[in-house]
Amino acid sequence: MALTSKITVITVVYNNVSELQETIDSVSNQTYSNIEYLVIDGGSKDGTLDLIKENTKVIDNWISESDDGIYDAMNKGIHLATGDFVIFMNSGDKFYDTEVIFNVIHQSNMSADIIYGDHFTINSRANDGRHNAKDVSDLKFGMICSHQSVFFRRELLTERGFSYDYGTAADYELICYLNAKKAKFHKLKNIIISYYRAGGISDKKRIKSLYYAYKAFSDNLNCTFTVKLFYLWRFFVEFGKLFATLKKV
Repeated sequence: MALTSKITVITVVYNNVSELQETIDSVSNQTYSNIEYLVIDGGSKDGTLDLIKENTKVIDNWISESDDGIYDAMNKGIHLATGDFVIFMNSGDKFYDTEVIFNVIHQSNMSADIIYGDHFTINSRANDGRHNAKDVSDLKFGMICSHQSVFFRRELLTERGFSYDYGTAADYELICYLNAKKAKFHKLKNIIISYYRAGGISDKKRIKSLYYAYKAFSDNLNCTFTVKLFYLWRFFVEFGKLFATLKKV
C-alpha cells in the first residue's frame, strides 16, 4: 500500500438510523485524507435515507434500493469503488480511532494485496474485548479477522466479489479463495482497526454457519484429515449446545 493510496470505505446499512451516524463520524474523523466514502442502503424506511442525505458532504456516493442481503449490498459497493484498497465498515461498526487508516498506510507492505489487523468486539456478551488477527496458516480453523479489519486491493474484488453460495461465511470464503489464488497477505502488528458490533446468533444458525465455513474452506483449500476432524468436533459441540437448549424447553 503506497503512502498516497486512495482508500474506499464502504458502509452497508438497512433500517439502522440509530447507529449509522457513529459509523459515518468514524470515517469522516480519520486524519488520512485520501478517502472515498460510499454508503449502500437497502431501501430503509426508518429515516436512514434522510440521515444519508444530511451527510452528503462526507459521503462521496450512495445508493438506496432493495438488495438480496448484506453480501449483495457489499458487492454493489465494490462496483462503485474507485480506490486502490477497499474496506467494509458497516452500519454500527466503526474505526478504532482517528489514526487507523494513517497508521495502516504507513505500516503496510506496499506489495500486499490484503492487509488486516485486530478488532475490538462490543455487544457480544461473553466475547467482548480485543481479538488479535491470526496468521493465514490458521485459515483452516476459521476466519483470521473480522471483515471490518481487512483492506482488500480493489482489483481482487472487482474480479470476484462475495459469493452467495456460502451464507454467513461469504467473507471467510472470499479470504480462502484469495489465499488459494496466491494473493499476498500482510498481518499488521499491534494495530486495532475496528470496533465490531456483534449480533446474537441462535444455536441452529451457528450449526448452519459452521457448515458454510467448512464448505468455504473445503471448496478452496486442502481439507486434510486434521481439518475434517476439527470441524467434526465443532459440529458435536454445537449440536450439544442445541440439545441442551431443547431440553430446557
